[in-house]
Amino acid sequence: MSLPCIYTDQAKKLEDGMLALGGDRKSAFKAFKGNVPLIKEIEQKIERITYEDKEKARHSLESYIKYLNQVLKEDKVDIHIREQVEMEIQEIDTYLEDLDVII
Repeated sequence: MSLPCIYTDQAKKLEDGMLALGGDRKSAFKAFKGNVPLIKEIEQKIERITYEDKEKARHSLESYIKYLNQVLKEDKVDIHIREQVEMEIQEIDTYLEDLDVII
C-alpha cells in the first residue's frame, strides 16, 4: 500500500514532483508545518478544482463527511481525535455553504 501523496510545485522533487504526506494526520501535518508557500499552492489548487465542478466537489465532500461520521459512530477513536474530526466536519459543512451548494 502506498502512502498518500500530493502533486506540488513547491515540494521537493522526490518522484515526479510528489510530496509524500505519510500514513497519518501527524505525518501530513509535518509535511506542511511552516511551509506557507506550499500551503498557499495547495489552497489554490483546491479552490480551482472545487470551482471547476462544484457538484463533484459537493459529492466528494458529502462522501467524506459520511465516512467521518461512520468512524465516529464506531467509537474507536480517542476523545481528542473525536473532537478534531467533529471540528473538521463542521469546517467542511461551512465550506460547502460558502460554495453556495445545497446539501
